[in-house]
Amino acid sequence: MTSHRCRSFLIVMALCAGVTGQTCMDCNIAFAQSGPANARSPVPSKDASETSFARVKEIFGNELTAAVSPKSKSALAKQFVIQADATEDAADRWVLLSEALRLATDAGDAATAIPLIDRIPAEYAVEGRASRLEALSRLVPKVVPAESADLARRCLDLARDIEGSAAKDLAARAVSVATAAARKSKNADLVAEASRLAAKQKDRQKIDKELQSILAKLNVAPDDPELRLEAGQFLCFRAGQWKEGLLLLEKGSDPQLAAIARIELASETSSADHVRLGDAWWEWAETQKSAVKVAAQIAAARHYSSALPETDGLEKARLEKRLNTSAAASGGTGEAAPLALLPEIDVVGAQNGMTKNGTFNGKPFTCRGKKYPTAVFTHPSDKGTAKIAFRVPAGVRRLRGTAGIFSLDGTPPAQQPGSPIVMSIVADGEALWTSPQLTAREQSVAFDVDIAGCVRLELHTTSVGAANTSWGAWLDPVLVK
Repeated sequence: MTSHRCRSFLIVMALCAGVTGQTCMDCNIAFAQSGPANARSPVPSKDASETSFARVKEIFGNELTAAVSPKSKSALAKQFVIQADATEDAADRWVLLSEALRLATDAGDAATAIPLIDRIPAEYAVEGRASRLEALSRLVPKVVPAESADLARRCLDLARDIEGSAAKDLAARAVSVATAAARKSKNADLVAEASRLAAKQKDRQKIDKELQSILAKLNVAPDDPELRLEAGQFLCFRAGQWKEGLLLLEKGSDPQLAAIARIELASETSSADHVRLGDAWWEWAETQKSAVKVAAQIAAARHYSSALPETDGLEKARLEKRLNTSAAASGGTGEAAPLALLPEIDVVGAQNGMTKNGTFNGKPFTCRGKKYPTAVFTHPSDKGTAKIAFRVPAGVRRLRGTAGIFSLDGTPPAQQPGSPIVMSIVADGEALWTSPQLTAREQSVAFDVDIAGCVRLELHTTSVGAANTSWGAWLDPVLVK
């Protein structure tokens, strides 16, 4: 095989990663079996691919030899795509599309390459994420700066998708490619998003390593109450795996923590239940030191935040004081200010704009009988998402508040939302919190989200169907330092 042919086969094999028994003869790279093909065409065998490549080279050999400049590579890539569309033979079409992608990525032609990056995994039984990453990693260094922002966004979305999977090595490479693309774009929001994703991955790797050590000890002595306590605390406070951690804490050596775990596992959700659990966590935290104490106070704060919308008077003041104490203990100051005081930097998909003063069409609204003077409101279109973005000041650590469906004076009681809505908090491109579907007026749900290090904060309101009277608002959200 010639070196040119080997380069072609490398990209073909990278795209077909997962086809049993496929090996590049020059490079001796073999690939394992992928998942179900979902009615996609099987990747042609090595022999069939070689035969088709020889046929393509026979017909287009002069053009392939002449394709040395980005312009000529781009032109030939487009020609191969047209030829693939007119070709019924699966092996010939596979080689034409793969060669078109190789040429387009080498040329830095994102407009031609990106549709192929999506098309090939859609038509052939390849592992989609791995094949997309392989092509994007080739394209990022070649693309012109004017197209780098869109490419960086695509890389970041793919990296986040892979990062949430079990493919750790692939995830590490995806984050590296996304970071390079973001830096090349020189877009501050994309760079911040990549940095956040890289930091999250690094922290997850550290947590996974520590967790494996703890679980190895637990596997040797699964009934040891002390080991159950250690593993349970780590799962809850560090790994965020609360259900698994609580099950261990329930049978751990700390009776007070075991009692709290039993209540948590009962899944009670009334305001009084949240206050009771918050107080239980807070009292236990007072018996602890350093990081464990802070983690327990954060657990208490999670419940206090859920209870806050239903409290008033001195009880509300007590919960707010503890919430601020928790924020200060975790490295902040506890200082809180309404999000509405920040100027918005972007509003997308909002019908009739947006408001930050608890009004709709100039009229104050209420939720559960309360007015919210710094509520943030955007109204999406049917089956659409309204987004409002803010630049977060340095030092902000949390976003706290309530999301709900409000009522307007004079609205008939029977008038309900046209369809459910879902509300999400997105920090530097990562969805940190998503509400359940809100379906009725006066329905609300509290949130208390860690946004430390966030640069661009977005509030999303999505209408599942018809958006008429789907009045979802962010009810007096506050930024906490």
